[in-house]
Amino acid sequence: MTGRLELTVKFTELPQPLPVKAGMKIGIQTDTALVVATLPPKVWKKLEQAACDWPSWIASLTGKLGAQAGSDAGAVVVLEQAAVQVFERKAKGAD
Repeated sequence: MTGRLELTVKFTELPQPLPVKAGMKIGIQTDTALVVATLPPKVWKKLEQAACDWPSWIASLTGKLGAQAGSDAGAVVVLEQAAVQVFERKAKGAD
């Protein structure tokens, strides 16, 4: 049986992007590793717009597990074919 390993990272702050040929490269530090992904320009704009429109939001970055490396700062994991979904966070009890 074969399968595909995917990884999901959730975050609530806009990461500092690094412009690259394919779009915007972002890095999100987790408890155990730095997760790096390259987002197409359209996806990056969607993320920026959500950060401007909503005072409280959460994003879900999902992708295929790619290359992994070690560095002085810890493990680095690359997400391939990354996709982002952004949701507004509503206050609990608000209708």
